[in-house]
Amino acid sequence: MSHVYVFKVESTSKQGFKVDVRARRHEITVDEPKELGGTDLGPNPIELLLASLASCLSIAVRFHASKRNIRLDEVSVEASGELDIRGFMGVEGIKPGLKKIEVLLKIKSPEPEEKLRELLEFVEAHCPVADTLRSTTPIKLNLVKD
Repeated sequence: MSHVYVFKVESTSKQGFKVDVRARRHEITVDEPKELGGTDLGPNPIELLLASLASCLSIAVRFHASKRNIRLDEVSVEASGELDIRGFMGVEGIKPGLKKIEVLLKIKSPEPEEKLRELLEFVEAHCPVADTLRSTTPIKLNLVKD
């Protein structure tokens, strides 16, 4: 069994900002809100990035809690990010990506708070999406013209 998995998504955009994304057998519609020129048919890429972080943290909390026999009744995660859209529009000197991301983890559990804090510290260090966002992961763009 290999310890390395390759995850892949494919997207298609035929008009406007609406993008159809396929991940395995799952389909996601991505779009921008109307106030940013889209048709609001789905979450935008930044919202999906935040959803990826929030869901990865939720999964990691549950996974590592089960390994440590920590009882969790409920886990909810709220992730928000601040974006200056002028960077996306090409204004020099403005960062096109998120300025910061804030995460609020709410955990209902009978466990002592210290035990939960230790769990969250471990999860923060081992969540693949958080690690990717924190680090400089190379991205190589390749063009294929049809």
